[in-house]
Amino acid sequence: MARKPALPRLARFSPTRLNLYRFCPRAYAFQYDQGLRWGGQSAAQSLGGSLHRTLQTFHDRGGAEAVS
Repeated sequence: MARKPALPRLARFSPTRLNLYRFCPRAYAFQYDQGLRWGGQSAAQSLGGSLHRTLQTFHDRGGAEAVS
């Protein structure tokens, strides 16, 4: 049975991705096209990501109405 070819992925844009591309197109390609990471996250970026994930989970579970 023949396998269907995968559909091409749509481009995802964010301010962070656009700034990295403007800073260095090669670094953008390494990070987003090839999956290689360079540099580390700052404490503020780590905290911000954690906060966003926590709020997303909170709202996915019903928000303030679901909290006892």
